[in-house]
Amino acid sequence: MAGLDSEQHRLLDVLGHRWALRVVFELGGGALGFNELRRRCDSMSPSVLSKRLNEMRGVSLVDHDDFDSWELSEKGYAVACALNTLVRVEKASPTESPGRAG
Repeated sequence: MAGLDSEQHRLLDVLGHRWALRVVFELGGGALGFNELRRRCDSMSPSVLSKRLNEMRGVSLVDHDDFDSWELSEKGYAVACALNTLVRVEKASPTESPGRAG
């Protein structure tokens, strides 16, 4: 994409990794401990979750608090809002476009 700086490219790269959007979605409801977040993400492997969280922290999407919980940062909540909008659009869209043969 033209016009993006290196930080924006890095953010898109991180969000493109497997499970990243799911982690954003699950943390959109508030802070979660590692094990609860893992459970909500269909018991993904601990090493993958740890890697995703660290990548996401590296681009300021998540924070790790003093109570050993993970939560979305302000930037992370902005991404979660955008993700929720996409989910709502998908739910509202017909499965086939009018005038197109399936």
